[in-house]
Amino acid sequence: MVLYYADGQVVKAQEVYLEDQAKAKASQYRYADPIEQATQIIQGRRLAADNYDSKEKTGRERVHIVIDKQMYTELYYSESSTLVGQHLPLGREDPSDPIPVAGIDRQTLIKCSSTAYDYFTSNPELSTLHLPVCYPRRHFGGWYNCYRTESGRPDYEEFERRIGSERIEQPGLAYLRDADDQMAYIRETEVIHYLIPWLEEMEKHVKHSKNVSEENKPEEALRSLPKFDIPKILIEKIHLYNVMLQLGISSHFKQPLIDALIFQMYGSNLSQCHLDTLEMTVGRFYSRGIAVLDPVINHLIGTYSLRNPTDRSTDPSEEDRVLRISPEGVDERDEESQVYLKAKPGRAWLEYRSVPPDTRSAFPDDTVIQPPKLEVIGHCIRHWSGVRRSGSTAAAHTGYPLNVGRVFKYYRRRATSSIHVQNRPGRIDRADYSTYRLHNSHHLRPDELEHFCRHRPGSTAAAAPAPIVSQGPSPSPGGSGIASK
Repeated sequence: MVLYYADGQVVKAQEVYLEDQAKAKASQYRYADPIEQATQIIQGRRLAADNYDSKEKTGRERVHIVIDKQMYTELYYSESSTLVGQHLPLGREDPSDPIPVAGIDRQTLIKCSSTAYDYFTSNPELSTLHLPVCYPRRHFGGWYNCYRTESGRPDYEEFERRIGSERIEQPGLAYLRDADDQMAYIRETEVIHYLIPWLEEMEKHVKHSKNVSEENKPEEALRSLPKFDIPKILIEKIHLYNVMLQLGISSHFKQPLIDALIFQMYGSNLSQCHLDTLEMTVGRFYSRGIAVLDPVINHLIGTYSLRNPTDRSTDPSEEDRVLRISPEGVDERDEESQVYLKAKPGRAWLEYRSVPPDTRSAFPDDTVIQPPKLEVIGHCIRHWSGVRRSGSTAAAHTGYPLNVGRVFKYYRRRATSSIHVQNRPGRIDRADYSTYRLHNSHHLRPDELEHFCRHRPGSTAAAAPAPIVSQGPSPSPGGSGIASK
């Protein structure tokens, strides 16, 4: 506790004593000093600002992006049940080459990406941005009691040897980077064909604007910024949106892609929406948060109740399925691990199921809940779509909290009066309270908005809007899989 004099001043000796005690405790348990970390971040930000204004060459003006080796497992894991986290084969797992070969301007990347800003201001001496983004590091406090010498003293060298030096983030500290620290799958195709050209155009634009003497109006300056090319294929839209999320690109540049992605998924059946790709990219990005706050997932869940029962119950076909998340009908566990659930029954894609457990013969009617294969999207549907377990949509609506459609309020003189769906001359029988942004979007054509308002999701195949279409063939023509590189 900090002590104060009667006049309100801090007792300096007591403050120094407490600071020394905190440093000794942090050194004992191998914690990082937060004051040193804050100082490093402040110095890095000042250095980034100085380099942005300076014309001197430092040799670190060009940086690269590297996609590290990626390893993912199922989200639900338990050693005593069938929900053992299985490895998900997502294609090539070796790290990529530096992207691009010539590098990217450091200051342009820092200005356009909040991820790059945080990374390079904390590590100004580095020149490589690693993707996918990872969860914050974790302090392993158990080393102090688990690894000791024969005399009983904590042995950090033994901890480092047993854990592995490659798992320790900073030598001398007890911070680990676990195998499941990666947030969401990312592939290099969209980085090479969409992100890098946009960054190069942005670099040219910044250099040109520095040479312009007269100041532009803010609105004109914003409109003059380079825009992202929007892919034609749905799966490429999903991957590009995931790249933008992981790099922290401004919503001004993401909005046209979000509108195009929402509209194309709205006009497609669920079996053709590549939900497994959406799960492993955008869904996994929010797996430890509230995924329904994402605009794409929010619209998918909010309009889920408007889809017909056949669409909601149809599994993805083999042609549209880009990732088989768990093996069907095969139980590869040993008999000792089959403790909770008998053979692994086929998990539904989006629905929770109740299945009988292994060892509860005294309670034959007892069941346990089995999660869906698409854990994040299935969880959002269960808790946010308004669709009941029986399939009833009586409680579903498109208003708040998801707010994905028209919201009308009807007025009548008394409870027994009839409701008029259109305003009569000189009267207000209906008012539109909709605040959903897409209804007023300038990224969609009038015919597309008409289709959006008059058709149910998945009822007719709607062409995807492309406000800015990339030139030439798609980066991965003929192949639309999460495993394709």
